[in-house]
Amino acid sequence: MPVWFGEPREVVAALTRSVAPGAALPVRALQMARKVPRAARVMPRVDVACREVARMLIERLGLPAAIGALFAHVDERWDGKGPIKIKGEDIPLAMRIAHVARDVDVQRVLGGPQLAAAVVGERAGSALDPAIAARFVEDAEAILAIDDEVPVWNQSLACEPAPRFVLEHGGIDRALSAMGDFADLVCPLLAGHSAGVAKLASRAAQGCGFDEGEVTALRRAALVQDVGRVAVPVPIWEKPGPLTAGEWERVRLHPYYTERVLSRSPFLAALAPVATAHHEGSTARATTVVWEADRSPLRRGCLQPRMPTRR
Repeated sequence: MPVWFGEPREVVAALTRSVAPGAALPVRALQMARKVPRAARVMPRVDVACREVARMLIERLGLPAAIGALFAHVDERWDGKGPIKIKGEDIPLAMRIAHVARDVDVQRVLGGPQLAAAVVGERAGSALDPAIAARFVEDAEAILAIDDEVPVWNQSLACEPAPRFVLEHGGIDRALSAMGDFADLVCPLLAGHSAGVAKLASRAAQGCGFDEGEVTALRRAALVQDVGRVAVPVPIWEKPGPLTAGEWERVRLHPYYTERVLSRSPFLAALAPVATAHHEGSTARATTVVWEADRSPLRRGCLQPRMPTRR
């Protein structure tokens, strides 16, 4: 990320450093010979997929189509050296501002306002809109004077102009369904998992005589019960062999991550007690779900659940 908007030589150097770090020189050379060309072939397809998925998510959330259209330009550069070669003011203003903000945030984490101002200034006119970059450089300290006492999440939401976009009734269910479906993309074999859980849970609740409000709440909780999966690295979910102790800990924590995501919103927080207990037992005693990597040709690489083992 620090070199994403840098010159091509910076990007290549960063990729080179990231391949087999710490390995012997011959091993690194072999890995680079194998992986760098492959990355060069794959990345254009990844860029296209990311833009398409972003537009799909915007549509599923019910947001204006104009927002989805911006994602066609998410990796473009002012100098026209991006994926689709659009340059200058042909890139929408909102996305040009987002480009600067993205670079600023990465550099700020690495070296504070001084580094952010220096890097953005260097990239003005090449990757970044020079006018927007200059506005930031002139007032970097004030722009980055974030109130540490107030969560950045709250500060961001407070900036939304009126009238604020509000979801109601069916719109809520569509948005939660989108959250679950897109979280399932963390592993190919999980596609449709959250929607399937919600459907089965709703039928079970109806069979048990739950009232309409309880069925709705249960369905909504089921739709987002696995959003915490996205906090666990993809290679762990797709690992074909046994997990290490550290990797197991990451897997076991995904319900906790779900709780942290849902707790941002008072509305979603009400769903958390059910959504985050989907690996617990039916009695007061906690249970542990034992996972195993199914190595059959159709399921290799994704962790598959077995029946809970009560401990």
